[in-house]
Amino acid sequence: MKLPAVRFRLSEFKKIARWVMRNCPPPIAWLILGYLYGLETRYIDWKTKLTVDQAIKDWEAQCPDFIEDREVEIIETESEVEGLSNFEIKPK
Repeated sequence: MKLPAVRFRLSEFKKIARWVMRNCPPPIAWLILGYLYGLETRYIDWKTKLTVDQAIKDWEAQCPDFIEDREVEIIETESEVEGLSNFEIKPK
């Protein structure tokens, strides 16, 4: 019985999939591969979020003066169009 192809992206999951295909009956292997594919997708999402969050923390630690909350001044002036205003935002 030929199973539909499931393409894994990470080498760890590819190795597990090869082992499952060799050692399990095809219907059970297909179910396990589907579960593994979902697990791999969630793992990639989690790992990406963790890496990005860590990079942001590192960047904030290196540039603390850039991140500080700054007060801004909003200047509203009349425009040539009736009913609209021009807004200008400047740091205080």
